[in-house]
Amino acid sequence: MEPGTNPANNPFDPKNYRPAQNRVKRSHWAVMIFLLVALIVAVCWLVVRSARKASGWFHNNVNAYVAEGKYTGKRLDTNYTLPFDPAVKTAKLTLNGGTCIYKISDTTKDLFRADAMLFYGRYALNSHKEGSDYVMDLAMTTKTSVKTGTHSDSVNLKLNTAPTWDIDVNSGATDLDFDLSKYKIRNFSIHGSAGEFSVKLGHPLPQTDVKLAVGAADVTIKVPKDAGCRIEEHSALSSTTFDGFNKKDDGAYETDGFSSAKNKIVIHFSGGISDFKVNRY
Repeated sequence: MEPGTNPANNPFDPKNYRPAQNRVKRSHWAVMIFLLVALIVAVCWLVVRSARKASGWFHNNVNAYVAEGKYTGKRLDTNYTLPFDPAVKTAKLTLNGGTCIYKISDTTKDLFRADAMLFYGRYALNSHKEGSDYVMDLAMTTKTSVKTGTHSDSVNLKLNTAPTWDIDVNSGATDLDFDLSKYKIRNFSIHGSAGEFSVKLGHPLPQTDVKLAVGAADVTIKVPKDAGCRIEEHSALSSTTFDGFNKKDDGAYETDGFSSAKNKIVIHFSGGISDFKVNRY
């Protein structure tokens, strides 16, 4: 060693040797710190984004008018509308949502209207026209907070009676009450995990097809007595009630005179542990 050299700085001194794994550990700490900072930035961005949405910052679809909404503390009241076009002959509505209360009990002069009272979720309405067909999708886009208390999001829907309708509901745990007796329903379907589903159908078309695929749910379908009805169900663990129906050789259930009925409703049901009822009114 040269005179004046500090032994503590001598890299050749075995006492000053630092294993490579220590250098690797320092590198790991640097990566962890970087990831932590990135996570904090991402969380902050999500909080700001949720706050903007909760304040009514909607990105409106150019084909629909969406009210900016009124934010009242923890609740956002807003509506979604589409004007009626007499050229529209058929309309398809898809509902994509989570835990929510959906209801149809009245008609509208618009093509479509939805009045929403939202505590937790936010929705977006997208639509486009294909000739004489109108396609619309009302979908839950975000959840702003964890659900607490007794409040629930609710959406009250109104449809125009002129077009022929196809309605598809995709939801989680949902309370659904649809009075569709005033509408021309060509196809109606529900894909839901759990909840209570009540649907009342009319008979303004020669045939209405209904498809139900649910988990643990309470399902009630109401059909007119003067319409022929056929039920095809595949659910070994469900409780079923079909008053006024006759079981056929193929396992389906039919009302008297189904084959010759002027107006028919065909119901396809599959479910987990559910209570499935079809009532005639």
